[in-house]
Amino acid sequence: MLGHRDGHGFVRRDDNEPDIYLSPQEMRSVLHRDRVRVRVVRLDRKGRPEGHVLDIVERRKSPIIGRLLHENGAWLVAPEDRRYGQDILIPKNATANAAVGQVVAIELTEPPSMYSQPVGRITEVLGEIDDPGMEIEIAVRKYEVPHRFAPETLAQTAALPDHVRPVDKRHRIDLTDVPLVTIDGEDARDFDDATLDVMAASPRICRYLHLPGQSGSNRMLRAMNRGYTVEEYLGLIERARARMPDLCLAGDLITGFPGETEEDHQASVALLRRARYKNCFVFQYSPRAGTVAARRLPDDVPAEIKHRRNLELLSVQGELNLAHNQARRGQALSVLVESQSKLSAHAQGDVVQIGGLLRAPDEVRLLGRTGGDEIVAFDGPAALVGTLVTVRAVGATPLTILAERV
Repeated sequence: MLGHRDGHGFVRRDDNEPDIYLSPQEMRSVLHRDRVRVRVVRLDRKGRPEGHVLDIVERRKSPIIGRLLHENGAWLVAPEDRRYGQDILIPKNATANAAVGQVVAIELTEPPSMYSQPVGRITEVLGEIDDPGMEIEIAVRKYEVPHRFAPETLAQTAALPDHVRPVDKRHRIDLTDVPLVTIDGEDARDFDDATLDVMAASPRICRYLHLPGQSGSNRMLRAMNRGYTVEEYLGLIERARARMPDLCLAGDLITGFPGETEEDHQASVALLRRARYKNCFVFQYSPRAGTVAARRLPDDVPAEIKHRRNLELLSVQGELNLAHNQARRGQALSVLVESQSKLSAHAQGDVVQIGGLLRAPDEVRLLGRTGGDEIVAFDGPAALVGTLVTVRAVGATPLTILAERV
């Protein structure tokens, strides 16, 4: 069972056939991650199956994390993972002395049915929602990361030093001063000013942000149920750049979403120019089985129009890519070398001239990335793969910064 935050759900079949849609009514008796047996009762107008739950094969026994609430005299827990779809009732004698608003872990004592909510008991009180590290505590339990260990294991960890010693660095590359951490939110609405403040204050976090915009039209964003407006999205970008002037921004756009007009499309073109992404992933809309859009919205934008709009967005973004990369010319860049270029037709030992740069006999074309996820190509020994090097940008293409070692 895969629940959806809008109340419906999908059965992912063991035989890898298309998912079966379950209505919100059918979801009343099941929970996200249950194993179920269903019968297909009908096909929608596009031939996709809808199902009826016959029985529950297996109830997921992992704890559910949520916040304790007290409403109309009843105690209940609202799951942090909205895919569970139902609040869990908590008897008064099963609250474990937790306070209203605290984050708790619960186990179910009575499963849901068509006519009653699930019932559970609190097994652990994690603390207040704004306690330091609470997001980690929630994620550890949500994704079932092991966090309880045997006394022998804890004794071993207690014997470890508080700091990395010189001997611990022997035969290892020290990357402790290199920004290698990126923050990649599922959605633009996942970000707030506090997240931006953490990024700006930490030297370990890369100055790179991937913020899917999806459309420059508020009408389309509402149809996509994105949860934000174009103005809010651009305001987030403005605040991010105010805190981090060297920020590299990537985005996503969908073209040809059901109901998209030429005016909506031109709004997306305008968003590209205002957002000034270093790169943007542009996708033509196509119905995806199991989504609300595929079920409820007709795929009414002709394929040739989707294709034209897609090419226009890619063309505009190509201009912006090139301008971004050209602006790096003359700058020194720290690059993590990832690989030898597969596009290079010359093996080590050849002497060739590429882009005005003369390659030495013991060098190959290398590819790496900056902390802003910019792709950099330069010549050097193959042994540099996996290391950090400093290069100077000398040229650009829409996709790549051309550089030389300094």
